[in-house]
Amino acid sequence: MGVILDAAVVIILIVFIVDGYKRGLVNAVVRMLCSLLSAIGSIVISSFGAVFVYNMFVKERVVDSIGKAIPAALENTALKNPAEVYSSLPDYIKNCMSLMGISQNELVRALGDTTLTAASAVESLIRPILVTAVMVACSLLLFIAIDAVALLLTKSLTTAVSLSDLSTTNKICGALLGIIQAAVMVLIMSLLIYAALVALPAENASRLSEGIDNTFVFKYVHQLNIPAKVMTFFGVSGL
Repeated sequence: MGVILDAAVVIILIVFIVDGYKRGLVNAVVRMLCSLLSAIGSIVISSFGAVFVYNMFVKERVVDSIGKAIPAALENTALKNPAEVYSSLPDYIKNCMSLMGISQNELVRALGDTTLTAASAVESLIRPILVTAVMVACSLLLFIAIDAVALLLTKSLTTAVSLSDLSTTNKICGALLGIIQAAVMVLIMSLLIYAALVALPAENASRLSEGIDNTFVFKYVHQLNIPAKVMTFFGVSGL
């Protein structure tokens, strides 16, 4: 076990150093910033546009699918037969209601709104999760589009740097950034090992702990006790 942990640390270090050297500092940093800005921008744009997209393209289809599933005979007596209304709903509607924790009492209250049809009443209950789903989908599409543009820009920038006198310096700095990224990955690995020590049965946890003590490299990372530092940072005691 000790050999495996040490090998994992070395492999992570080598992979990130080589990748950082190939990419160069400019490419790595710009790509990282572009991805971050793409993610933030897509989420912000989608949060404002999700309701509009839902109302324009999704809502009517949802109401229609619910309306077709509810028998016509139940439309006028839905309030008295919420269980039958629920059982007739499409599976994706039931899943949405389950995820949102919507009870039969809430369904009854929604069906009691005489200004809405039974289908519209059910749609009003699950609207939040559907709008959220639309927002996530829009965010992903926007992120892919924005990030693709960012990728083209970073390639142009990296090409310009590689043709300049800064090419070697850029690669060396990229390798140094790779070391930092590798250190972060090793710390995450350490957190996972701590989680395993807590979750594993006592006998297996003891073997893992013994394996850590026999490592040449990883034991120094483990001795940093990252979980304790994280909990201290957030004002939590216990480790």
